Amino acid sequence: MTRSTVRLLPLGIALAGTGALVAAQQSTQDPLAEAKRYFEIADYDRSGWISSQEAGQALLASRDEFFRYDVDKDGGITLPEFVARYTTIVNSQGLFQPPIPAPNRRPELPPPTRVWFERFDADRSGGWDPAELALALDEFALASAVDDTLWARFDSDGSGALEDFEIDAVMAFTASARLALGTTAGNLRELFGVPVPNPPGPGVVPGPARLVGPLPFLERLDVDGDGTCSLADLETLEFPAALPVRAQTLVAALDANGDGVLGEDELRSAFGLDAR
Repeated sequence: MTRSTVRLLPLGIALAGTGALVAAQQSTQDPLAEAKRYFEIADYDRSGWISSQEAGQALLASRDEFFRYDVDKDGGITLPEFVARYTTIVNSQGLFQPPIPAPNRRPELPPPTRVWFERFDADRSGGWDPAELALALDEFALASAVDDTLWARFDSDGSGALEDFEIDAVMAFTASARLALGTTAGNLRELFGVPVPNPPGPGVVPGPARLVGPLPFLERLDVDGDGTCSLADLETLEFPAALPVRAQTLVAALDANGDGVLGEDELRSAFGLDAR
């Protein structure tokens, strides 16, 4: 997601009380929400349960693995059974291999992931080859981890390219691998918050640099990285758009403690979330 895209969302949502961005944010952080999303992807016919055939195609599950999900042996995997198995796998292995969507119904990537995926798809083929994967992982000092085993782990459909629906597994790997190597980032900004400037050129609308990773909304609004969202941050984000709501008015309306900037608790309150 570009910062120029994200700048429009918090302004309108904070004033209109819409919960759409909050729901999207929770989806990126809540393991239960992620499990539900994966269940919906694997439930090809939208029947409310995953059949053995769907489990084989979407989850690459063997007969034995299917019955690890289907604990009541009724021939289908219900959402509670899927969530239970998902939790077990994540706790023991560190990540859950994203399911393969139905060929005619592939889900859209979240905008930040889409930007990251397209950034390293140098030949615009719609998928990464091993060299493009290595370039993407090089940002996290993990390029040396790319080998045939890792490639097979990511290339779940065996197509020879990492397509958009397989990138979730790559992103999960970057987080778990850094933990295993003892190179844990101090915060999400260090891990995913490297700004990518918009390249100048004909037809390119001027705007702030992009943040390509899955960051909380405060991180996206905090342009200068001082831990708050200030008037200067919002003015940077809205350029060159002409918005009907002045950034100064927004700060004044949401600035509960009167310090002239918006902190995390104030932003969470604006979005209807509990303070941390």
